[in-house]
This record gives sequence, structure tokens and C-alpha cells, in this order.
Amino acid sequence: MPNITNCPRCSNVYEASSSEEANRSDRMCNECWNSRTFRIVRFRQEGLPREVIKEGCDLEEARSHCGDPATQGIGWFDGYEEE
Repeated sequence: MPNITNCPRCSNVYEASSSEEANRSDRMCNECWNSRTFRIVRFRQEGLPREVIKEGCDLEEARSHCGDPATQGIGWFDGYEEE
């Protein structure tokens, strides 16, 4: 039986891969999933404020940046979050 659902972001109707995926609150159609953007954020210890390093990255760019050993140090690291 097909798992027809709608994307909460754009309301497009699509077929989910499973009934579990069709019922998830964070489900998205492929178009919305692939168009997500991320911001790179510098996180610091000891309650210091976070700093946005870059916005508008795709997932590959964000992962590549944060995987670079130069993007971490004692008391800080760069991470990413969906915009």
C-alpha cells in the first residue's frame, strides 16, 4: 500500500518510503529536503556567546567545514545547524 503524505513545508503530495516516515512531524519531500540550508556556528565553552561564521551553506559544505581540524580548538569548535 502506498504511503501518500504531504510535505509540511510546501504542501506537495508525495509518496513516503514507509508509513513511519509518512507520519513523522519532520518529514519533507525530496525537493524541500535537498533545498535546506545551514549556518556554521562557533560554539564556545564557559558560557561565551555563539558566533555565526557563515550562513546559506548546503549540507556538504557545512559538513566539510566542520570536519576540518582547523575548525576546533581548546574551548571552542565549529558546528552547523539548519536555518
